[in-house]
Amino acid sequence: MKKDAEAARWWPKAAKQGKATVQFNLGLVCFEDVGVKQDFAAAQHWTHKAAEQGDDADAQCGLGVMYISNGEGGERDDGEALRWLRKVARQG
Repeated sequence: MKKDAEAARWWPKAAKQGKATVQFNLGLVCFEDVGVKQDFAAAQHWTHKAAEQGDDADAQCGLGVMYISNGEGGERDDGEALRWLRKVARQG
């Protein structure tokens, strides 16, 4: 777990530079409690940043799932969930 914590220490620095892959990975570790404290709001924030960049289907799908799940990053929002999941579906 020490390695996880060391890696997680650097992810926010890279994520703030706008790297979609890093933003999504940071969202995952915040969601899964790997190296950083579990924080659903932070998970949704970083996953949303990655999804907005338009070409990260994994982030867009993950964000859609977060909007469906109550208490995991915010209020349930079926409309937002559908918006992101449709975007993924259009990408094939």
